Amino acid sequence: MTAKEKTEKKIFVLDTNVILHDYNSITKFAEHDVRIPSTVIQELDTFKKGNETINVNVREFHRTLKRLRETKVEKEFTTGKAGNKHSIVVKKMVPALSHGGVSLGEGLGKIELIRLPKDLHPLVKAQFFHPTPDNWILSSVLEIEEQQNKGQKRRVILVTKDFNLQAKADLLGIEVQDYENDKVPNIESLYMGRGELVHEGLLSLIDLLYKSGKALIFDQDYSEYINKEELKPNKFFVIKTNNKSCLVRVDVNMEYFQKVEKTTVAGISPLNSEQVFSVSALMNKDINLVTLMGKAGTGKTLLAMATGIQQIKDNKYDRIIVAAAMVPLSNRDIGALPGSADEKVSPYMQGLFDNLAFIQSQMKGPKIDLIVEHQEAVNTKRKSQKKTPTTVEKVDYLTSLQKDGKLKIQPLASIRGRSLNNTYFVIDEAQNLTPHEVKTIITRAGKNTKIVFCGDVEQIDSPYLDARSNGLSHAIYRLAGKKIVAHVTLVKGERSELANLAADLL
Repeated sequence: MTAKEKTEKKIFVLDTNVILHDYNSITKFAEHDVRIPSTVIQELDTFKKGNETINVNVREFHRTLKRLRETKVEKEFTTGKAGNKHSIVVKKMVPALSHGGVSLGEGLGKIELIRLPKDLHPLVKAQFFHPTPDNWILSSVLEIEEQQNKGQKRRVILVTKDFNLQAKADLLGIEVQDYENDKVPNIESLYMGRGELVHEGLLSLIDLLYKSGKALIFDQDYSEYINKEELKPNKFFVIKTNNKSCLVRVDVNMEYFQKVEKTTVAGISPLNSEQVFSVSALMNKDINLVTLMGKAGTGKTLLAMATGIQQIKDNKYDRIIVAAAMVPLSNRDIGALPGSADEKVSPYMQGLFDNLAFIQSQMKGPKIDLIVEHQEAVNTKRKSQKKTPTTVEKVDYLTSLQKDGKLKIQPLASIRGRSLNNTYFVIDEAQNLTPHEVKTIITRAGKNTKIVFCGDVEQIDSPYLDARSNGLSHAIYRLAGKKIVAHVTLVKGERSELANLAADLL
């Protein structure tokens, strides 16, 4: 980029999906001006009601516009037909937001709401025919380009996360960009949370770890074989020589290697080093947030659920909540499905129930006595004021947790507005969340709460997210190396040879 391009003040025209993705997006364009066509405001109006993140985003954006609208500017208006001797010029104070724009602050650009052209631009009409919102936005961009002073022409750039609109803009010669502000720089170099240290000179370190369980990292005879730049708090390593190996975690102060032991949780045993690292992070009470990323069959969700159940059993948390970031196929809303709320979400949660059933099959132990109230007696309890008849039912441990309300599998939307205390909270399919949604979930965490995000950034269902812009990648990138956070990327599939083959090749 040339020095001229860096200092050139541009005009960015925002599509509706940019605001739905990030209601604060208008503040992310530095000294450049932002313009929003009126058709975007109209589209946003249809999203303002509801409890989903996009509905909240629209309401927050509207609050921002309301504040900006308070800035007034004097404008002249002509009554009657222009040029008529009876016409009168009247001065009025009007919102600057829709008459020239409002500055967002010192050194920042202006935001302006703009009217649509009187008709679709001829180039748009010739290609796409119909007056759809996208086509009105394209016409607005072309009109802005034509209005620019030829001597001081500014670049006009359409910003959208919609690939179809990007393709249309390309056909019309309009400069178009994705909204990049919250994208990680490079998915290939995203923090993996684990690594390898391989050298024969590390033999004494391995021996010390097996003897003492921990070893100093620096100022030792083996320290010269350790790349200090690779170290981060809570990062895991496989330390290897030709004949020996050891699994370790870097302590939060990066002074020691802590030996990591293989631990069985709720009847589930880790099958490889990545899974051992995952269980170690999930069991560590000093780690409040764990992110697990990996393709299907690597065991991330199963281990997250099993570890939570184990810690409920050990009385480390009061309850476990497991939720999934649901994106129905073809964007079909769950309200279109028949049945109760639980029945509506059940098809999207079936993978979680399958994992729970597998854990249930692996857990061993005696049946638990569960006191069950007779439903008819419960219904008449208030009227009779008598003791409710009960029976004792023999159930397994997981069934008792579910009936006691200590284990819940539910849609993610149900936690909005709640503060979660003494809770082990697992969010599956986290790659379908936006960065703002991930932030919202993390801020729900109260005292003694662990949050676990599981997902695969190669399997994104949301139409406006990709491997670099989704909330899971964003969290991994932003929180890597923090003392209360751990991450593990799992690569090795353990489901079956067929599943691994499909994951790799199909």
